[in-house]
Amino acid sequence: MIYKKKNIKIKKPKINLAFFFENFGSWEGEKNYLVCLITAIDKYYDENYSIKIISSNKILNELKKLKLKNIELINSLFFTEKNLLNYLRKFSSRLFKQYDPTLYFLIKKHDINIVSHYKPLNYCKTICWLPDFQHTNLPKNFDTKEITRRNILYDDIIKNSSLVLLSSQTSAIDLKRFSKKKVKFKILNFVPHINFKDLKIKRIGKYNLNNYLIIPNQFWKHKNHLILVKALNRLKNKKFNLKLVLTGDSSSQKNKDVFNKFLNEIKSKKLENFFLYLGKVPYSTLVKLIYDSKALINPSFFEGWSTSVEEAKILHKKIILSKIKVHIEQKPKYSYFFHPNNDLRLSNIIYKIGREKKLKFSINHLKKNYEIERFKFAKNYFKIIKNI
Repeated sequence: MIYKKKNIKIKKPKINLAFFFENFGSWEGEKNYLVCLITAIDKYYDENYSIKIISSNKILNELKKLKLKNIELINSLFFTEKNLLNYLRKFSSRLFKQYDPTLYFLIKKHDINIVSHYKPLNYCKTICWLPDFQHTNLPKNFDTKEITRRNILYDDIIKNSSLVLLSSQTSAIDLKRFSKKKVKFKILNFVPHINFKDLKIKRIGKYNLNNYLIIPNQFWKHKNHLILVKALNRLKNKKFNLKLVLTGDSSSQKNKDVFNKFLNEIKSKKLENFFLYLGKVPYSTLVKLIYDSKALINPSFFEGWSTSVEEAKILHKKIILSKIKVHIEQKPKYSYFFHPNNDLRLSNIIYKIGREKKLKFSINHLKKNYEIERFKFAKNYFKIIKNI
């Protein structure tokens, strides 16, 4: 009698992937980036992985609003503010660096194989994200202390992480300039997280906005807001009824002079009727503002991978961009480029768009294309994880 062997499939153990959040994004751009990533990998979940986010109750309560279905949220006193264990972790982190025993405890307790978007650790594989190299490209925008701090941080990530994650090919070129050593890195272009229900809101707050361009940048020196004043000053005597709508939290800026100088320039040129500053707005409002605008402007001298450009791309908006490498790399379909110091060229583009009709696409069409891009984003991330 001949016995046939049964093909028994041995189920591979899942890879335990973890995120440690001390603070959920130290600046708004980082927070948006992390939301983009975790919502994408939660929706387009890979069953080969078990994903955990370990943080404080305060941050986890914020994450619960995202309604994650495939990511486990774990509260830890090691990340809870004003807790003795949190002080212990911070102290041991400074003392032992990547050999931090408090994090070793968490890694062993939860059987973690890979830690993503935190810092280099010796007890498991680590993927560390470098958002950009602004301090090496525009050193005049930083004091010596901040440049030194960033250099030390970047050196640690490059030398001790399993993989360096970058957001653009432009950053990859900067990385090679920054480090003479061979660095293992991957590029992951992120896709913003957009709730298309927000686009169906009829009116934005108390403002009845119809004919405007949107500039959703923080008031940092490299964001180049003053070029807007120069461009609009060229148009004030023409038949021109567009407004420039700006968002951003002026109160959180380290250098208040940037915002104050911008306002003073508007007043000195008597351009108050052309500008509307809304302050910091909820993300849902910001997306709606972009959707309803005639175009988005990003006049920045430097970007890592512009979130606002990606948002405008998803919503099929016209985009007026400073001609810098990363903006060219982002390849917006409906784009107009100008040198970041050329206010004449910018004014001509603004005037041209002001006379054109607004592009219109159905929300269903935009959402379908958006989900395709987000699927690619999630799959590329899991592919990177698999490779290490």
